[in-house]
Amino acid sequence: MARRNQIPDFPSCINLIRGLVKVDWIDKASNVLEIMVMSGGIPDTITYNMMIGGLCRRGHIKSAISLLDEMSLSGCAPDVISYNTILRSMFDNGKFEQAIGFWKEQLRKGCPPYVITYTVLIELVCKHCGTVRAMEVLEDMTTVGCYPNIVTYNLLVNFTCRQGKYEDIAVVICNVFSHGLEPNAVTYNTLLHSLGSRKGSMEKAMGLYGQMMKNGIIPDDITHRSLIWGFCRADLVEEAVEILREMGKRGHMITNCVYKMIIHGLCRSKKLDMAIQVLELMISRQSKPDEATYSTILKSVAGRWNGRGG
Repeated sequence: MARRNQIPDFPSCINLIRGLVKVDWIDKASNVLEIMVMSGGIPDTITYNMMIGGLCRRGHIKSAISLLDEMSLSGCAPDVISYNTILRSMFDNGKFEQAIGFWKEQLRKGCPPYVITYTVLIELVCKHCGTVRAMEVLEDMTTVGCYPNIVTYNLLVNFTCRQGKYEDIAVVICNVFSHGLEPNAVTYNTLLHSLGSRKGSMEKAMGLYGQMMKNGIIPDDITHRSLIWGFCRADLVEEAVEILREMGKRGHMITNCVYKMIIHGLCRSKKLDMAIQVLELMISRQSKPDEATYSTILKSVAGRWNGRGG
């Protein structure tokens, strides 16, 4: 049709392009796209994004960026998916600094400072280059009008906690305050979970818990589960029971897993009477103990009986 100087049917072109991309015939899809655009057609964002994704899967990042530029010129603005696809492909191919430069260049060209894309970039920098480099990128991006929010910082906190780099966590939190932001429940919960997994840190965890409430952040069930897990792990099970009671007062959902964790910890610490109290509490709140829970209690009862017999 195109060879006979006839204008192609644009909806058919779009369907053909998408079909060719799906079977990985990217070159043929590119030819159809070119014919469509040259004939006055404007492909939609989904079609362009499929093409960008197909080129990136083949490692043709330069071609994907060229197509992104053509997309803007054709009157079809790139979206979050367009940018995220290229950024992820660059990192997958080890082009870390090029990816950072690419996003800065897009911002200079007038691209909206999408928080989602910015957060994806920081996540990838964290993963491949570390927290320190991610913090540098955060500061650098402010010069081109891209500012972090608490979601971005929570990602940094989470990554740094999982890496066990506690000195870097302090730097991240300082940056949160320096940018006029406040930690939210997610920030505190991430830190509490991290402290719970660190030996001898439950005193710090309770200090943070107090600070959380002082700052007006209402603890949720995740907050309390993190504390219970930390106390049980540290063999401070009676403190875990106090948190359990606090959860009950606040009307938080208490899962069977939380009850089992505490009962097991109490039995391990030879606090059978308290374990039975927690079991009764569990039943009174319509939670059904499983076979393993009853088995833990029975073994503890048998151990106490045998001890008396000796």
